[in-house]
Amino acid sequence: MPAAGAYTALILATAVSLAAPLVLRAIIDAAVGVRPEALAWLPGDSSSRGRLIAAALLLLGLAVVRAALSFVQRYGTLWVGRQVATDLRRDLFAHLLRLEVGYHDRSSVGRLMTRVTNDTEQVRAFAGTAVADVVNIAVLLIGATVILVGVDAQLALIALAPVPLLAVAAVVFARAMRPRFLQVQQVTGSLTARLQESLTQVQVVKAFAAEDRSAAAYAVDNEELYTSRMSVARGFTSLFPAMSVLLAAGTAAVLLFGGQRVIAGELSIGTLVAFDAYIVLLGMPVRRLGFLLNLASRAAASAQRIFAVLDVEETMLDGKRDVPQVRGEVAFTRVGFQFPGAQTPALHDVSLTVAPGETVAVVGPSGAGKTALVQLLPRLFDPTEGAISLDGVDLRDFPRERLRHAIGFVGQDPFLFSATVHDNVAFAQPDASRGQVVEACRLAGAHGFVTGLADGYDTLVGERGVTLSGGQRQRIALARTLLLDPPVLVLDDAISAVDAGTETRIRDALAQATSRRTVLIVAQRLSTILTADRIVVLDGGRLVEAGVHTDLIAADGTYARLFQRLFAPQAVLQVATQAAPRSRGVAGAPDATAGGGALTGDVAVAGGQA
Repeated sequence: MPAAGAYTALILATAVSLAAPLVLRAIIDAAVGVRPEALAWLPGDSSSRGRLIAAALLLLGLAVVRAALSFVQRYGTLWVGRQVATDLRRDLFAHLLRLEVGYHDRSSVGRLMTRVTNDTEQVRAFAGTAVADVVNIAVLLIGATVILVGVDAQLALIALAPVPLLAVAAVVFARAMRPRFLQVQQVTGSLTARLQESLTQVQVVKAFAAEDRSAAAYAVDNEELYTSRMSVARGFTSLFPAMSVLLAAGTAAVLLFGGQRVIAGELSIGTLVAFDAYIVLLGMPVRRLGFLLNLASRAAASAQRIFAVLDVEETMLDGKRDVPQVRGEVAFTRVGFQFPGAQTPALHDVSLTVAPGETVAVVGPSGAGKTALVQLLPRLFDPTEGAISLDGVDLRDFPRERLRHAIGFVGQDPFLFSATVHDNVAFAQPDASRGQVVEACRLAGAHGFVTGLADGYDTLVGERGVTLSGGQRQRIALARTLLLDPPVLVLDDAISAVDAGTETRIRDALAQATSRRTVLIVAQRLSTILTADRIVVLDGGRLVEAGVHTDLIAADGTYARLFQRLFAPQAVLQVATQAAPRSRGVAGAPDATAGGGALTGDVAVAGGQA
């Protein structure tokens, strides 16, 4: 295992470093004649230079061995750091994907991105560098203490006196710096969030001429980051000089006290040089202690932020029940729901049963709870009261993947990836063939415009599908869901951005493709509503009416009032458009009344009934 090999090499390299000053001591004492026998353990004639040459070669050999061991150690510790970061990023990203939609609605994308990227990198730097350095310092300090005490306990006490002071300073400094590093990480997350929001919504920024305001807000966050980082820098610029002074004081004390003993003949010159070498040997790692504290403080702050996310528990647990086949019966039983963080419930005591193969249109005024109702079906959220079942099985008992293959959902604001048209449609089923993708696009009314793109199905659509119109994005998103061939299809106003003619073609294709499917559709166009087997009316989060169009109009309730306010004016406009002379803006008239065009025939009939 690379980690075990790395730390073994580290300990061996430290042992070699500890042996070098002892060899140097023997060479000097033998060379000056204080202890001629100091090199007796080496081959060669004691009266010649042979042993000195052997000792010099030994020092060179120790340096080579230490270099080789250091290579193994550095490679291994780098592997450890990279592996830790890789595993942490993988687990963090997977955990974020498992958390419910409500958590992401409350969280900033930029801040979450900082946790996955910057914070994991800080932990990697600590795991790959600081841990090895701490082991190195510990082994070096213990080994040097044992050797120095064995050589001369009195001088060792003087040489090692600064070490406890450095340790205390390090602990105090680490505690003082941790909040500063946490502040840096938090400000970095805010800066990243502002950058992400401004760049992804650059069209909105430009539409309101807010470039200068956005740049000024970014500059404020950037200045705050500068201030936070300078606070950290001031701490370290104070620590390093203090450490250097303590080490210099220790060296001076050893030279002063030891030099006097050398003059008095109580200590050999080689021993004094060896002591100085050990101080130098300890000096570099101890000086790195400040750098290690830097890494440790950053890593601690980053780890705190990472585990704050990892500690968020999944409230939407995966079901375990095996459901081999889904017929498509959907039942809402006294369902109540409130969006996380909202002040008022979105749904109250909703009970509704949809038979397999039935198409139900969900209508109601703005804020009635239509989107909330359909978002509960694929378990983007769980109801706060009551239960929803599919074929008699509570949705919470379904395995998540099985449920979302059984219930296809298309939202009103479709998202496309920065990939080809084919890859966007095949996202739901990566192994789908080109023929399957094309067929799904035909059903969704997308095949015609896709073949007209520069590279057809291999055309890159740009980030979030910005190279396509709103209606085109909706059709690609619809094709992506139809590719799954789900038993239940949920459309949240999913074709509202297409023109009247395209909407009619899509509706006809869907009628064939969904003849065996259960369909719930939030619709704004009467032509779509009238093709449903049943209409469900929501108002104020409550199910207030259900039935067919003629019965609901006759009941003169919420649906009838909604029809008169929203649809009847379009019917009048459509009749006027059809009566206008063809010579007046033939090409322009259908486009100008695209919304009304979707209501033609059906609206005229419905208007007469009303």
